[in-house]
Amino acid sequence: MGRRKVLRLSPTGVFLLLTAHLIAVASAQAAFFEEKLSLRVTEGVAAGTVIGSIEKKPGYTYRLNERSRFFDFDPDSGQIKTINELDREQLNGDSVDLIILGTPAYFITVTVQVDDINDNDPVFPFPFQNISVVESASVGTRLVLHSAQDPDAGDNGKIKEYRIASTDDAADTFKLVQSTNPDGDNVILLDVTKALDREKRDLYVLNISAVDSGEPPRAGFVTVFVNVLDTNDNAPVFSRAHYDVAISETTDAGTQLLVVNASDADASENAQVVYYLSNDIKNQFQVDGLSGAISTRVNKLDCPRTCQPDQQKNCTRVCVFTVEADDHGSPKQSGRAFVNVRLIDENDHDPEIVFRLYPAGVTFASVDEAAVNGSTVAVLTVVDKDFDANGQADVRIAAGNELGHFRLEAGENYAILRVSEVLHREQVSSYNLTFIAQDHGTPPRSSTKSLQVFVRDVNDRPPKFAQSSYVVQLSEAAPIGSFVVAVSANTDNSSRHQHSVSTIYSLSSGNELGFFKIAQKTGLITLAKSVDYETTRLYNLTVAARNDGPSIQFSTATVTVVVADANDHRPQFADDLKELFVNENLPLGSVLAILRASDGDEGENGRLSFYLDAATNRTYPAQFAVDAQSGKLILSRLLDRELIDSYYITVHVKDNGTPSLADQINLKLNVIDANDNWPTFRPREYFASILKSDPPGTPIAQVTASDEDAGANGTVFYFILQAPVGAFDLDTASGRLSLRKAADALGSISPVQVIVGARDGGDLEAVNNATVHVFLLDDFSQTPQFVQPKSLFKVRERLAGGQVIGTLSATDADNRVEYRLIGSDAFDIGRYSGEIRTNRPLDRETTPTVELMVVAKGKLAASAMTVSVAVEDVNDEAPVFGIAANTTVTVSRDRPAGYPLLLAAATDADDDFKEIIYSLRNVSDFVFINNATGLISLKSPGYLLPEKDITIDVVAANLGSPPQFASTTVIISAVPAADLAFPRLHFTFVLSENAKVNSIVHPINYTSGLVDARVVFNAEAQDDHAPFGVFPDGKIFIKNALDYETIQSYSLPIIASTDFADGQRTTTKIVADFYLLDENDNAPKCDAELFSFELQENAPIGTYIGTAKATDFDSGLNGKIAYRLLTENDNFLIDSTTGSLTSLVVFDREDLMLRAKTDTLTMQIRVSDQGEPKLWAECAVRVRITDANDHSPEFLVEVYSTDMLENAAVGAEVLKVTATDADQGDNALISYHLVDGFNTFSLNETSGKLSLIATLDRETKDSYHLSIEARDAGRPSQSTFIPAVISVLDVNDQSPKFITYPRKALNLSESLPVGSEIATFTAEDGDIGLAGRCHYFISTGNIGRTFEIDPVTGRMILIRPLDFEATPAYTLTVSANDEGSPSLAASVPGRPSLHLSYLRPSPVSRSLASTCRILIGGDGWSSPPLIIEQFNSDHRSWRGTRQVRIAHGYAPKPIGVGGGGGCCCVSMIQQGRRTVSAQTGSVVLVAMFSLASPPFGRVCRLSKNFVHAQTPVTDKQKAAIGGRRPTVTDPDRPPLQSD
Repeated sequence: MGRRKVLRLSPTGVFLLLTAHLIAVASAQAAFFEEKLSLRVTEGVAAGTVIGSIEKKPGYTYRLNERSRFFDFDPDSGQIKTINELDREQLNGDSVDLIILGTPAYFITVTVQVDDINDNDPVFPFPFQNISVVESASVGTRLVLHSAQDPDAGDNGKIKEYRIASTDDAADTFKLVQSTNPDGDNVILLDVTKALDREKRDLYVLNISAVDSGEPPRAGFVTVFVNVLDTNDNAPVFSRAHYDVAISETTDAGTQLLVVNASDADASENAQVVYYLSNDIKNQFQVDGLSGAISTRVNKLDCPRTCQPDQQKNCTRVCVFTVEADDHGSPKQSGRAFVNVRLIDENDHDPEIVFRLYPAGVTFASVDEAAVNGSTVAVLTVVDKDFDANGQADVRIAAGNELGHFRLEAGENYAILRVSEVLHREQVSSYNLTFIAQDHGTPPRSSTKSLQVFVRDVNDRPPKFAQSSYVVQLSEAAPIGSFVVAVSANTDNSSRHQHSVSTIYSLSSGNELGFFKIAQKTGLITLAKSVDYETTRLYNLTVAARNDGPSIQFSTATVTVVVADANDHRPQFADDLKELFVNENLPLGSVLAILRASDGDEGENGRLSFYLDAATNRTYPAQFAVDAQSGKLILSRLLDRELIDSYYITVHVKDNGTPSLADQINLKLNVIDANDNWPTFRPREYFASILKSDPPGTPIAQVTASDEDAGANGTVFYFILQAPVGAFDLDTASGRLSLRKAADALGSISPVQVIVGARDGGDLEAVNNATVHVFLLDDFSQTPQFVQPKSLFKVRERLAGGQVIGTLSATDADNRVEYRLIGSDAFDIGRYSGEIRTNRPLDRETTPTVELMVVAKGKLAASAMTVSVAVEDVNDEAPVFGIAANTTVTVSRDRPAGYPLLLAAATDADDDFKEIIYSLRNVSDFVFINNATGLISLKSPGYLLPEKDITIDVVAANLGSPPQFASTTVIISAVPAADLAFPRLHFTFVLSENAKVNSIVHPINYTSGLVDARVVFNAEAQDDHAPFGVFPDGKIFIKNALDYETIQSYSLPIIASTDFADGQRTTTKIVADFYLLDENDNAPKCDAELFSFELQENAPIGTYIGTAKATDFDSGLNGKIAYRLLTENDNFLIDSTTGSLTSLVVFDREDLMLRAKTDTLTMQIRVSDQGEPKLWAECAVRVRITDANDHSPEFLVEVYSTDMLENAAVGAEVLKVTATDADQGDNALISYHLVDGFNTFSLNETSGKLSLIATLDRETKDSYHLSIEARDAGRPSQSTFIPAVISVLDVNDQSPKFITYPRKALNLSESLPVGSEIATFTAEDGDIGLAGRCHYFISTGNIGRTFEIDPVTGRMILIRPLDFEATPAYTLTVSANDEGSPSLAASVPGRPSLHLSYLRPSPVSRSLASTCRILIGGDGWSSPPLIIEQFNSDHRSWRGTRQVRIAHGYAPKPIGVGGGGGCCCVSMIQQGRRTVSAQTGSVVLVAMFSLASPPFGRVCRLSKNFVHAQTPVTDKQKAAIGGRRPTVTDPDRPPLQSD
């Protein structure tokens, strides 16, 4: 800007003394003589070969300077010989230099040239080379091979040619080419001569030879492996183009479906395949990228359904997607295949019944009671997410239609519910129908759903609104819960003895976003969500009203809500934080920015004003201004980036509503630099010393200039203004000065002055120049030396000029030093004394430290050192308040003493005096200040503050001596209290219970001292069913219908809340008490629509039957009830006060049934209250005449008789008896009883069926005379008896039974004459007729027909002579049979034995002690069997078993057995006891006895009576024997048997 500025930058204090070190070497050397000798030798010569010699001079001695590995020197002869066989390739080059020293000063340089021979083969770097070529390489592609090297020299080391020695077609595929690279080196190239195909051949082996140019030539070999690398020229190919799989739709997630496989003919990465899926729209499947395994991703698959054209059955659900395979080549190749997944439908969904009802949205069905047969009630659809048969379902009525009033007309997955009978609402007003839907799956699935069907009254009419439309206005600032409108509709379906039908209200349209709420029972519409005038200014609501209960009749009204604007939108800046960039050279009045803000309100609420924040004005006084209307930010003072490069500005915007709302924006204003500052050198002089021997490039000094501008404008470039020509170099960027020539070129003038200038990037040159004084020295000891290596001085701020703060001293060779001070104008130094003095006072708050450069100049050179000066603080700064002057504080009068008003804090720039003490200059009775913090608070309560503003002066003092003071003025203004003021906090109201719902009872009035306070009223407990409520504006209203009978009094606690702009809230509690007055608004109500009583027949006149009770919820006369019979009759009487019912006649139920065909009498009763007007109700009483047990059962016949065969099966029906009873219920419930069934017959008590329970035996009893009782269940019971005669008819069921026969063996004389009577047999048969007539015959044992028996008389005679020698004994079986059909027969027990008279029993020859086990069992025979089991007591094992059936006798009869073969004879009982067999449960008698064995004839005789039955034989024991006839077996040989 063309003006110079004072820079407050400290000098750098840098003084560069650069030392150049000169090493001077001065020596006088004698002259040396040197000779040179060249020799030549061929490699390969033997060790000790003389290759040459030197010419020796007399008087000299010789030796090798250092030992050689290849040659030796003989100092005596002067010969040079080889030490080893020479190998040129071991040398460092082709020659060897030897130094031979001669004494005195003399040396010879011998150069031995070694000539090469071709003794090395060409050698490749490696015996094998691996090279690779891609198969896509074109013909002519060249591959670089490692060439061979030959260590020989000349032609011996040159490779003449390379050859391919392979014998296969590799030589046709490749050829060798020799070439040189840019460096001239020999290279060999392998050319591709034919197209390659890795899939056919992937490796070539080449044998390559290299031949050198020597004579004779030598060759080297290398094997080259040419690997043909794969190129991705083959795409993956799937094994199948299409994959098909069928799975269940309920397959679990992760189930593998199939594995796909794709192969790639390429190799390595190009052949590696990765799989992925595409076109899987619903992302239901997944594939393993490496294995190709495809599996399910979800638990429930969903595939589209496809059907044949014009068919909706036999459809399939198929998911089709693509599986792709990519190889890893670059570029990649892809293959693809298609996968069809066919879903097998599982019956996993229940059929779902959906009702389609009218009107839409109702949850019940209704039908007019006058609906004709076939009228539609509802439509049912069945939704089953399964398919085919699983998705086809039938629906039927499962319950609720027992009366058959409805029917279903079913189709496929749907049905229509129709009326099938005439409906009577008075009988059945509603039905609860249960439907069941069942699909055709296996197994089938089903679901049920119920539908309530109401029968509508023919007089059902919809409610009627008081007005068809409502228009209301609502402020957008209205709080939630505010009153909008109360709608009303009534139904004319009532009579004077009934309640009016309740109305149900709802918002059917226009409230989709839920801004409003309607009370369902009262029609009160309130605000549910805050409305916004700027968003929606009009709401059109449709209110629907219907009768309470299952009615589809409804009517509607419209409500138009007009939203009024309120100042509810805060102004908003376009950006919360904005950053601006402006040039620092802008003129005054420039517009820096135009701030834009918006306000959603309209009118004054939306008119905005902009203003600058007070803190911004304090920070940057008069720097900026804001236009209140346009929002323009204007520059009021010039900018200077070097002073302030950025500003933080706060701008406010407020609207003009009441109360006003505001917003603010924070701006950062960055000042862009203008090139208004020139570079300035500080310091301006520099001193440097160098040695005269310093070479070019030696650094000398670095000058520094600064420019306060930024960027390019502040970048400084240096240049030399004056200096010896060509003597110095200057770095233009760093200011570093160095020697261009050697220092001694500068001559003898010292010091040399170099003047340096500077310019910035904006081409402004420096206001001053820098001078560099360069001293030329022989050595650095010529420079002055400061006595103090480092110095620090202190000075008090504000110290006057001319004051000495310290002294520096330096020494020089001539003790004459001159001092100069560089870098600050605040100090000066004595030219020869070195005293540092102040030039002017310093301000520590501005400059706490100063860095000075002091130069000591001697005779030949100069030195410099840096001195630091610390400025000590004095109390020269007064405190500064952080608040603006005349700050005004408002305080509410409700604030208590001690309430904080304002923090009047101050700061002090002095470091040592920052502690501040606060006080009030004018002491106040109303406020006080904290001395340490500056907090101003109320001393007295706010209500004691005066009406006039209070002005106080706040004083801040630091602790300096003397102290510094500052003061500011604070104005305190008292405002009315913000709390609500209510004239009344308790209200009492007396209301009729008929007071109108939604009507206002009373408003709550209040006063407030603040205009920005918002008062909202709410009930303390929010209850939608409460009888009273309060709107947010304080109006108390009737919230729900009042009912004295439910509640007589109610208390409503109300909370009044005040919200302030600063976010604070206060609350006040108000209580409203309500008392209700009764009205005759309740008609009497019977406790039941139908009272049912019972009266037993034959009850005397005046018997109490029951009480028909009614209730009236009103009080007093309004609730007093009178009863009256409406039906005229002479049978009953009702008490008008109590409703008690009594009888006037004696009833005979059976007679009533004959006359009236019913046992029940019905009458109507009217109950009425005593209110005005009277209200009444009617109900019915039903009296059923109950039965008394005054009738006995009666049989249909006088006697029962029947015939029955004696072999009738047990359980067979004999006959069935039936009786009736004229009574009812239990009195008529008949049971049948058998007086004596002879253990043969049983009678079913319920059915009267007489059954056989035992076998009949006519021979035992041929008829039965029974007595049967019929008994009712009355109390007491009545009975009737009837006889029953059963005659038993004979069947042939008795076998003949012998009663006369020989009981023991008969002894006959051999001489008995023919015709003699042997014995007489007599048998009886229990049957009658032919079945009881017996015939006798000999069935067995009649050898030679010796005997004969009379078939009628049973007399047996001898008809042939006896012959003892031929037949010594006879055992005959005599039998008898009857003439029944079939005929029955029997034999004489024991098979009688006949013995000749001369037979004598032999004595017992020997006896053997044995043990017999005697088992007694039963088989249903007339006598039980005896089983004798014999076992040997010596060996404890069974020896044999002999069993014999005892023919006669049951204990305690003696048992005897006649003579016969094979039986045991027991001679004596020793002991016996009874046991029970584990196998059969038989009774066991164990006896010790002797077994006698006769010496001949095997005849035994039972001599003792020893077997006695101790217990009866059981059925189980009989079953164990099995009913078979026992046999007697003989263990001896030959065995003998007996029956």
